[in-house]
Amino acid sequence: YYKRALQIDPHHITTIYNYAGLLKTVRQDWDGAEKLYKHALELDPTDVGALCNYGTLLHDVRKEYDLAEKIYKQALECDPTDAATLCNYGLLLKNVRQDYDGAEFMYQKALEHEPTDATSLCNYGLFLQNVRQDHTKAEQMYKRALSNDHGHISTLCNYATLLASVKKEFDKAIALLSQAPFHPAVVQCLDWVRQLFAAEKVKKAKENKKNRKRFPNELKVVCSICQKLFIDKNTLSRHLSRMHGIHEEPAVQHQNQEESFQGDGRVQQLWQDEVSPPIHADNYLSDQDVQAPEGNHDFNF
Repeated sequence: YYKRALQIDPHHITTIYNYAGLLKTVRQDWDGAEKLYKHALELDPTDVGALCNYGTLLHDVRKEYDLAEKIYKQALECDPTDAATLCNYGLLLKNVRQDYDGAEFMYQKALEHEPTDATSLCNYGLFLQNVRQDHTKAEQMYKRALSNDHGHISTLCNYATLLASVKKEFDKAIALLSQAPFHPAVVQCLDWVRQLFAAEKVKKAKENKKNRKRFPNELKVVCSICQKLFIDKNTLSRHLSRMHGIHEEPAVQHQNQEESFQGDGRVQQLWQDEVSPPIHADNYLSDQDVQAPEGNHDFNF
């Protein structure tokens, strides 16, 4: 359809960068996508949607960070209120430049102009959780994101990680993830939450090891809970072996299938050499323009 549309009007900019978005996200034809973005910008160098999406390609795929930053700045000169560009530039400042104050400023500006955008809220929440260690405010951002988009996968996973790792509210984390039980990222995050829950129970049982009368009862409780949570026998056996001090194993790290691209890259260690959380990706606000009407530049990928 994009090819047919371009045959009718080869200079239709929205069709050009929407087609580029398809090539980038679905076909993974980076060269083809870049060619189309450049063509769109030749037709209109001030088009914010084309600038933002091209900047994302340079940022995430090409790793040409200096050029990506230049493109983001160019987009913001054209429209300083564009939430997509503000959010994506915030990602670059955080993950590449380690300019955390600058990144937070960009997130806050994005939310100032688009206060209900779930992706911006999720990204800012992840920033608060991992960088600022402000878990209370991070939770507020996640709740706001889900109130506007209750099925936002990255928010579900990141909020569940906070509930499990920081607040130890495993029931809430599992209930949250059960809202999208078949999404690959959710499945992986749920597996990690269950493993952390089992590890916590085994840790408590180990602390009661000296009390021989209570110790067998602790084991029964652990086994019963693990069975209810569908934790596999190998995982349970590994944790029970740890409790008896039989052997040590390296950390188990799980990565979710990234909803967007590179992701945060951080692994927050919870149990030394035991259970590490999945890596939850930041989201680039881009390429949802494939489904948006012309002139809508709030691209939420």
